[in-house]
Amino acid sequence: MSSTESVLKKASFASPYTESIAPMHSLAPVLLRTSGICGLGLIAMAFPQVGEQRMLLGLILIFLVAPIASILELYAPITRWGPTQPLMDVVVTISLIHLAPNVWFPALLVGALSSNSTSVHLCRNAFWLYPILNLAFLIGMSVAAVTHRIAGWQLSILAYLACLPTLIAYLHWSLRLSHEMTDRSQRLQNMELLSGGVAHDFNNILTGIVGYAELAQEQLPDHKAARKSLEILLSGTQRAKLLTGQLLSFANRELRTLSKIDLIDELQQLIPLLTSIVARSAKIVVDSPEKRIFILGDRSQIQQVFMNLILNAAESMSHRSERIVRISLRVEWNDVPEQSRCCCAVADTGCGISTADLRRVFEPFFTSKAKGHGLGLACTRRIVEEHGGQIEILSKAGVGTTVNVKLPVLQDPSLTDSGTQSAAANDKSQRLLIVDDENEVRDILRLMLCRMGYDVHTVANGPEAVALFLAADVHFDAVLLDLMMPGMNGWECRRELTRIRPSVPIIIMSGFAPQLPPGESMSQLSNAFLTKPFTKASLTTALSTVFTSCSEKTHC
Repeated sequence: MSSTESVLKKASFASPYTESIAPMHSLAPVLLRTSGICGLGLIAMAFPQVGEQRMLLGLILIFLVAPIASILELYAPITRWGPTQPLMDVVVTISLIHLAPNVWFPALLVGALSSNSTSVHLCRNAFWLYPILNLAFLIGMSVAAVTHRIAGWQLSILAYLACLPTLIAYLHWSLRLSHEMTDRSQRLQNMELLSGGVAHDFNNILTGIVGYAELAQEQLPDHKAARKSLEILLSGTQRAKLLTGQLLSFANRELRTLSKIDLIDELQQLIPLLTSIVARSAKIVVDSPEKRIFILGDRSQIQQVFMNLILNAAESMSHRSERIVRISLRVEWNDVPEQSRCCCAVADTGCGISTADLRRVFEPFFTSKAKGHGLGLACTRRIVEEHGGQIEILSKAGVGTTVNVKLPVLQDPSLTDSGTQSAAANDKSQRLLIVDDENEVRDILRLMLCRMGYDVHTVANGPEAVALFLAADVHFDAVLLDLMMPGMNGWECRRELTRIRPSVPIIIMSGFAPQLPPGESMSQLSNAFLTKPFTKASLTTALSTVFTSCSEKTHC
């Protein structure tokens, strides 16, 4: 079963008026109601002002009403059956007032709270249940007042009736809004689950496409026209990867690996790729008085930020004769090193953004484009803020847009780049094990690694990998392990493999950032991580990393 299918089974787009609201399993509501009712019973018995039948009233409250309230709270709690407790309270109030006419006015207040309880709103017919409960309560209290000759009861009832419509309307609409907000939050969570599953499946597909395209490109001479077609195909996969990255960003399932990044060099590498993608070949110009600007961040996420901004800028100028996207970079140094900022401005002369839309551009799924998906700027702002930066959009309809991004800058460029690993001279005769449930991924990895000179074995699941490790005549120098697999997942498989051979290098592969086991970090769990889809160069770097690490620790 694919990740998308499993997520669809988990995602339940429930109505805010669903009847299957989870019950409250705590004993706190039972204890509170029981103690409150018993307290009233003790007061009734202790104060003669309550009436001649106060002893009977106290006993009924303690030994009859309190147990019934506790049983109802346990087996028909407010969280599941909204009207149950208020209905009981109304009936009890009207019934017991005949034993204690002197507390008619306090009982009117208690009954009013019960009749208009917020828990009644959990019922589908709450709009009609409120008037019915109030009408029954007022009739009962009026009869009790007449029977026991309560002075001035008419004024209290009339005042209650005058305030009742406003009270019911307020309760109904405020609670409806609350339920709508809760429902919207639930739907957003379901969308996050769904987007993560879809992105994972697409990344598995893209891994095969990228791998086979690179292999085919290597087999063609430079002058062949098919090489150009493959280059266009690989450029298209980069844009598809950008889209899945936005989905993963929305689902908060990205892996973040901090490294030193030269923003100017990064943009120079992005420009050739984006030039072949942007609408109608817009020109991209980078302007900076600095030769190098270093920041600390996740390389793929920083690339995603600038790809989003540049693509948006180019698309907004599709109707212009002159299409230039200007990227200006400068550094604002501060006496306090932590407050120094790299200021990046991405400007266009496109259609601009209206004042009404400008307030909503960072909302997920909001877009003014006919074919837009509304994730780009929402993901961009989240990434920038997670890197300790700020983003601001200045725009005027018909004139153009400038997006200003400020990111913390590194003052010490000697920081080791944790994202760049030195290539070591590896022994290509080493034996590798690939564990992945996707046939296409296993096949392309096997082809790529075999052509690199490795001895490669593949299995489709965790138990098969564990069986191979248990075989006395089989030795593997490294494992490429997928996380999302049916049955035994990647973490369980990794635990078993390291139990058999603790020093084995493991390269984890996944279409999105994994949910780490409790109390552990990625650095504790794997030697390297490959985010699907990955290129041959990324695969080579990952293998270099694990084998270099092993050589530094003497032997694996």
